Amino acid sequence: MGNESISIEVKKSNFKNSEGNKTKKLNANSIRAAYNNGDNFSMSLGVNSFEDATNVVGKLEYSQATNNHNITYGLEYQNGVFTNGATCMIENDINVISLSLYDIILMDNLEQTELMVTLNSFSDGNINLNSWTNYPILRMVNESFENSLSIVGNYEYNSKKDTCYYASDFFDSTQLELKSKYQFTNGGYIEMMGSVGYSLKNAKVLYSYGLILQLSNISVNCRHYQSGYSPDGANECYASFTRVW
Repeated sequence: MGNESISIEVKKSNFKNSEGNKTKKLNANSIRAAYNNGDNFSMSLGVNSFEDATNVVGKLEYSQATNNHNITYGLEYQNGVFTNGATCMIENDINVISLSLYDIILMDNLEQTELMVTLNSFSDGNINLNSWTNYPILRMVNESFENSLSIVGNYEYNSKKDTCYYASDFFDSTQLELKSKYQFTNGGYIEMMGSVGYSLKNAKVLYSYGLILQLSNISVNCRHYQSGYSPDGANECYASFTRVW
């Protein structure tokens, strides 16, 4: 068993997405306390603040390593904007309970395939089933630089479609993703990513790009992406400060 830890995370979030012919933007603040038993269990509880509204958030995770699999089971409750990026989730006070299974699979060549399956139950009645995969093709490490190429797939189903979601009942996205990471001597890093692919359902070329900056206990994560909720594109940006005891 490892060392137990308690951490406090303060986060500033910015969501921007296109709904119909309008582009909406919303700022959010959150504070969350997390406990990790140093082995295979963690839990967190906190509050999100959206303008004049507040939302309680909570998460439980249990991890288990067997053979070449490292599986994490998750249960989470939060506002739907953190699940699909649509700002109407906050405006309509739509929350979501998420059950997830995340598996890191160690392959024969010592590379890792990632797989996540999530079942999201929204408070307005929508049921969303999402599957996400990341299959590595190439990885090159040279001193402080790390470059990787992988196939990323995102496939999801929604039982409900209305003016809040702008989502199709089924959405598929298969993209070729390139990541380039530079490790700082102090332990921090900066990572850039870009991807391009295609959706058979929408018959449309899709792309994504983003950047992560990690400096000690400060992290900034910004990305543009496309999903079943926002096939025309959405932006997310997080800045967080974490203190561990």
